[in-house]
Amino acid sequence: TLPSELWDFFWYNRWLLNKIGLIAANSLKTIAKNKNVTLGIFIAIHTFGRDLKRNVHIHLSVTNGGLTQDLTTWKNVFFHQETLMKIWRYQIIQLFRNAQPKLTVPPAIQNKLNHTLTFNQFLNQLYQKYWIVHCSKPSTDHKINVAYLARYTKRPPIAESKLKHYDGNEVAFKYLDHNTKTYRRFTLTIDQFISRFIQHIPDRNFRMIRYYGFLAH
Repeated sequence: TLPSELWDFFWYNRWLLNKIGLIAANSLKTIAKNKNVTLGIFIAIHTFGRDLKRNVHIHLSVTNGGLTQDLTTWKNVFFHQETLMKIWRYQIIQLFRNAQPKLTVPPAIQNKLNHTLTFNQFLNQLYQKYWIVHCSKPSTDHKINVAYLARYTKRPPIAESKLKHYDGNEVAFKYLDHNTKTYRRFTLTIDQFISRFIQHIPDRNFRMIRYYGFLAH
């Protein structure tokens, strides 16, 4: 995932969403390259949290190994979470450093910047944080793997099953709060709900699902 301080940048600079999928894939490909193998990678780009707030993150599924350069041998590869986090964090920070001249800075961040906190210093602060990169245990159950991938190919910002109430004026839905690990009920006016929902509709022809490595074709 990305630090919450960066989420709004993607609404003011939509083109940034096109960059992060490749960066996520390259974080794994960098490790695989040292072992001279080509991985198979599937990613889904998500811009939403469970309560429909802005939360830009990547869901990535990767083979537990890859093909050698001559395409004749399968070689197992395992990924260290700490190493992945450091590569991902470095590449994202570099993306923002290089893009700085043409970036539109969100007002909430712009208000914090001054002669004592430059944009580069703001990025330096983010670089000092530990970024969340969750690595699930490898699975050999391909029915589970296919079900996982299928769920993300068409997943909307909120499932119909989560909608619990509508009376013509308000919409209520439930979501899992990651902090408390409990389900919470959230009520919004119709306009608030629609506003939260439609902000996650991707731009025309934007691909939320992407493939890399030997799955690229």
